[in-house]
Amino acid sequence: MAHVYGFAAIVVSRLGAEVKRLLKDSSPRNDMPGALIFRSDLLSFSETFIRAQAEAVHGFRTVYTGMRRVEGGLPLHGAVETLCEFTTGFCQARIAAYDKLGFAPGFHERLRRHRPSLIHAHFAFDGLRASTIAKNLKIPLLVTLHGYDVTKHLDYGPTFSGLWQQASRFLCVSEYIKRAALKAGFPAEKLMVQYIGIDLDAFPSREQPSSESPPTVLFVGRLAEKKGCIYLIRAMAEVRRAVPDATLLIIGDGPQREALERESTALGVEATFAGRRNPAEIRVAMSEAAIFCAPSIEAEDGDSEGLGMVFLEAQATELPVVSTNHGGIPEAIRNGVSGLLAEPKDAQDLARCILEYLQNPRSRDQAGVAGRKFVIDCFDLKHRTTQLEQIYRDVIAGR
Repeated sequence: MAHVYGFAAIVVSRLGAEVKRLLKDSSPRNDMPGALIFRSDLLSFSETFIRAQAEAVHGFRTVYTGMRRVEGGLPLHGAVETLCEFTTGFCQARIAAYDKLGFAPGFHERLRRHRPSLIHAHFAFDGLRASTIAKNLKIPLLVTLHGYDVTKHLDYGPTFSGLWQQASRFLCVSEYIKRAALKAGFPAEKLMVQYIGIDLDAFPSREQPSSESPPTVLFVGRLAEKKGCIYLIRAMAEVRRAVPDATLLIIGDGPQREALERESTALGVEATFAGRRNPAEIRVAMSEAAIFCAPSIEAEDGDSEGLGMVFLEAQATELPVVSTNHGGIPEAIRNGVSGLLAEPKDAQDLARCILEYLQNPRSRDQAGVAGRKFVIDCFDLKHRTTQLEQIYRDVIAGR
């Protein structure tokens, strides 16, 4: 029955969040300054953190702004403006022309009608397109740096030198990303760390899963090299020698899926590949799992984990987490308190961490409680967004 109560709690929390959103949308906001929230493609299912942050802004009229909508992507509440609709040949041609010429008077006029005071772009490459909008509308530009946009092995100078001059601020999702941005050549005086928070109402404390059920290790993420899922499958082969009924649930899709399925079969790991799931289904999976594990690594091209919002989401539900000492993850998990960090690409060390929690329920429960407290103290979306709005006001005032 625990999973039923857990699901009910999630439904109630989401209804409460939806009521708050509707109240926010219905309140008079015409006297508020406007903020364009820019992402070239609005918005993939993995980018709930962008939507959550935008919906938590109360002191500005937010307008989702981009080049096009993502077919089957996240539903967006409130105003949305795009250069064109979904991906078609004509839409791609318009975007290519915009990138080259920066000319779209109708699009710019629609944006002007919202009377924006600034534009906030997510990811540096999207900041390039947002900079064209900022110039045309004569408004300041902020860019949030998330990960691959500063960690890959690239020469960033030729691409971003103009953006470095134009942007008023670069908001880094972690201290690790700030260090990477400095190394990539971003101007130190414009860099600041601004964590993106978690909506605690959307991720309530869960009921503990029944001890009679086989323990499930949950992975959520894109099935790509950076996410390190291959090492989790290899670790689970070791885990099942000690805990034979332990199972693995993998939520996500990507280029490595077939290879991962073959690996799990070859090693005799009982793994369910569930494919892509919506945010509500992921929350249910978190409510029923024993452990969350996503052992990210540095990819061959340098792509690294900037912070790892999914670790914060899991901890917010009191689900203990296991990951790796890599990228910005040590800022998202208190090693030895709210979770355990293994060495990257070390399946044996990862198995040790997973077994520490599977074989010690008390330690697992303590980590869960500590994890939610950590998120409340350091990553509350309301508090973080209040800080963000002050940054908006400072930028508008030229401070």
